[in-house]
Amino acid sequence: MKIIFTNCQDVRLIATIPIKTLININTKLKQSMISGIAGTSVMTAIMFVAPMMGIPKMNSAAMLAGMMGVPVIVGWMMHFMIGVVFAASYVYIFHPKVNIGSKALKGAIFGFAVFVFAQITMAMMGGMPKPEGSMMLMMIGSIMGHVVFGIAVSLLVKESKQILMTLIHHNVKKLHEINGLLQQLPSDLYVLPKEVLSEATIGQHFRHILEFYICLEKGTETGVICYDDRERDVLIETDADYAENTIKKLIHFLGTVKDDRSLTMKADYSTKTEDQITIPTSLYRELAYALDHAVHHLAIVKIALVEEKDVVKVDSNLGVAPSTVRYREECVQ
Repeated sequence: MKIIFTNCQDVRLIATIPIKTLININTKLKQSMISGIAGTSVMTAIMFVAPMMGIPKMNSAAMLAGMMGVPVIVGWMMHFMIGVVFAASYVYIFHPKVNIGSKALKGAIFGFAVFVFAQITMAMMGGMPKPEGSMMLMMIGSIMGHVVFGIAVSLLVKESKQILMTLIHHNVKKLHEINGLLQQLPSDLYVLPKEVLSEATIGQHFRHILEFYICLEKGTETGVICYDDRERDVLIETDADYAENTIKKLIHFLGTVKDDRSLTMKADYSTKTEDQITIPTSLYRELAYALDHAVHHLAIVKIALVEEKDVVKVDSNLGVAPSTVRYREECVQ
């Protein structure tokens, strides 16, 4: 649903499906089909190998055919179709809702959930046919098959690159915006204490913005991010050329980010005693935070540049949140 504002009071709703949404739907369907067929194939292979390990013979396709009163070939088709349906439930529901760093563990949990669901469904349909051997061994074999199915599906489902591309694009754009200001600022203005900034300098605010990105880069290497431990590099706040070089390095770092990952953030919000806490987070979440943090400090820098309009050309949207920019534009229409 796309919302178009003609003015602040008049809102028209136009039922349209954006192209990005169609692409996303298409990608998820493909992932559901590919992972479902592959996962079911692996699970089926385990079914046929199981008797060699002393586990009773399991043939889901034949069992489905017998229960439904249809040819075995139809049972095989149903077997794989069910696999695709379960894979789709992983892609559309389980994967986006359950936050577990290990794909194998996430898949194993999903596979076991599928096993439990299958048992409940079978019980509602009259119960599972009596196995040729031990029921306990057959249940163990079934759990193994479903867990392997879940792991296979999890490993084959890729993270959405759209989120990553969006985060990287806007963070790089913000760094370029800072760099553009740097190139306009005279050296003396960059390090000049401003009364409106409580005697802080524009350089110090730029350093503060950039060091959050530096902390994030270090955090991707160690798995732990702590903004309190930033270096407070004086060169960044006093040497515009050094700051510009730092920006180039950070843009290069952002270009190396390929996927999301789990991180732990350490922070101490006490001003008198040490009271450090740890918070589970993710790379995507911290990229979003770094962007918002940069916007906030650029708004402060903009205040310091109001009286320097003859020296520095400042964009009207500098330091303004994207949602506010959109709202203003919608109100003007």
